[in-house]
Order: sequence, then structure tokens, then C-alpha cells
Amino acid sequence: MNHEIYMKQAFNLALKGLGHTSPNPLVGAVLVRKGIVLGVGFHQKYGSAHAEVNAILDAKAKGHEIAGATLFCNLEPCSHTQKNTPPCAPMIVLEKISCVVISNIDPNPKVSGAGVNLLRDHGVEVITGVLENEGLQLNEVFFKFISSNTPFVHLKLAQSLDGRVATKSGESKYITGKESLARVHTLRQKYDCIMVGRKTIEFDNPSLTTRTDKFETLSHPLRIVVGKLQGLNHDWKILQDEFKRNTMIVATDDDVKNNPEVVRFLELQGVALLAVKKNEEGLVDLKSMLKSLASLKLTSILVEGGPMLATEFLKESLVDKVSFFVAPVIIGEGRNSIEDLGVNNLLQKLELHGSKTEVLGNDILVEGYLCSPA
Repeated sequence: MNHEIYMKQAFNLALKGLGHTSPNPLVGAVLVRKGIVLGVGFHQKYGSAHAEVNAILDAKAKGHEIAGATLFCNLEPCSHTQKNTPPCAPMIVLEKISCVVISNIDPNPKVSGAGVNLLRDHGVEVITGVLENEGLQLNEVFFKFISSNTPFVHLKLAQSLDGRVATKSGESKYITGKESLARVHTLRQKYDCIMVGRKTIEFDNPSLTTRTDKFETLSHPLRIVVGKLQGLNHDWKILQDEFKRNTMIVATDDDVKNNPEVVRFLELQGVALLAVKKNEEGLVDLKSMLKSLASLKLTSILVEGGPMLATEFLKESLVDKVSFFVAPVIIGEGRNSIEDLGVNNLLQKLELHGSKTEVLGNDILVEGYLCSPA
């Protein structure tokens, strides 16, 4: 039996839950006997049945005998009971499934390996590490969140060849083409939050919503604006549209105390307000903010700018992944996509690893992961 073929099928099934399972991982499952797929399933949304259960139920609905079959799933079946759904490992034993093939062990130290041990203790053969790296990438958000208790941060920027995100007058719609714009909306669906700095709202007044052919109202990420409260414009789209209750403003503790009228306005609009401590410059302390967001079970953030916020995330080494959409245009004087990072020589440069490029219409997308300064 070719384990990789069925594991890839499990990966594809898992992706069907993208944007709906957080803070749970993406999981797919395939039940097989003698090269015949008996049933398939995936974790559809947070709080619903797990992938393994859905695969078993699918096989039963089709009238298949399950005992003696092999189950492929990309993440170790759970065995703990402190959750809303029943544990999967005991069900696998009960159904007399003979072999379980897994890509990744659960990263949670409280449960890691427990599912595998339970299965083996009951005579179930367990094979681990099949397409392990691919499985890690599939659930990169979940693994980062569990291991660090901070959200996965993905920085996205759209810029010209000469590194500008806007003209000197502030015009930025749109530097990149329609294909890049479509990709951005697809990207937004993958994350719990879309984050921008206040200046981005002031310049562009964006909606920060998800607009795709597969649009679902419930799939809109939380919109987060980081910046000062003073002078906040009541007419911003994000404070007036139908999704205003899916919006959060992040400001410093002092800023919140000194602007009671703005705080009252946000309360009346149903807009969330998160107060965090300030850094040495008197601005929002990003690390404190990320810890607070993690406590709300927000596992991932797509940072869409502007330059000041992007720069601060990079300077603090808080960015996990970057996506740069580069248009074949030259603007000249304008707003830089990234401000001063304090890099004085090439030994201090930030490098991407696992980088890849893709052509989107006339644009080029460069993606990769940030490692420590070289």
C-alpha cells in the first residue's frame, strides 16, 4: 500500500476546513482496505466531529465493513476527554481498525503521543512520520500557536519594483493587478485576523473584508486596527458597515484612559477595544498584544500594513511568513514598503528560507519564511 498517496488525499481533505476550524488544526482522514477507499472525512468546523469520526461514519453510510481497515490521518488521533467532541483513538479501537498511519504527532505536550500509545496498547499498528514536513506546513498555524502560545504572523505587502506601497500623495489603489488582489482575498480567508495600522485606514479607508466566489459571511476574519484613539474618524468603513462588530481597535492603556469619548463611541458601535501596555516609544507593545490575542484563542494574523506596522513587526522578529506582491511598475518618490530596520551591514539582513515565486498576471509573488538574521 502506498502510504503517501492516501496521506496526500488526507491533506486535500483537511484543506476543506480552511478558515473554519480555528483554534483546532486542519485534519483529513481516509479509511482504506486493500487499495479501496471505504470512507473519507475532514474536520469541518470548530466544535464539530473530527475527521476520523467522519471517515468512519462515511464508510458505514456506504455499507462497508470497517474492522481490519487502515486509517490515514495527518494528525495523531486525540485521546483526551477535556473537549467538546469525543476522543477519536478509543473509537478507532472500538471499530477494530487494524492500522493507523499518521503524518504528525500532536504538538500539545499534554497530549502528545497519548493517542499513539493508546492505540498501540490495544494492538493497533501505528505508523508515524509519513510526509511529516508537508504535514507541518499544512498546520503551520496550529503548530506555532501550540508551541509558543502566540499567533502565527503572516506579513503581506503589495509594492512596486522600487519598493513603494503608495505615491508621495498617498495613492495606493491599486499598485498590483486583479490577479494579485484575488489572491489576497483568498489569503484572508485562511486567517483569524486581518491587521493594519491606523495610517492605512486613514489613507485608504478599506473594508478589509473577504470577497471571493466562495464567500461566506461567517468566514470574515476579525479586522484589527493598531494605533492611537485620538482623532479617530467615526466615518471609517470598518466602524460603520455591517461587519463593525467583527472589528477590534488595539491601543495603549494610557491612550484608552485619556480618550473616554472615543471609548464610548466604540462601545456604542459594538467595536471591540483591546488595551495593552506601551513600549519604550509610547506605542502599542506588539508582544503584549500578541499574548492578549492568543488568550482570546486567535491563532493567526495576516498583517497587511502599512509600512510602520510592518517595520515594527520585523524589527521585533515577530513575523513567521511573508508574501510580497511585486508589480512591474516604478513609482519613484513615495511611501516605502518597509522603513528603517536598523540594518547597517549585510550581515544583519533578514533572509527568507523555503522561498518560492509565482507569476500572477503581470505581478510576481514572493513568499517565504523568516529565519534569524544571517
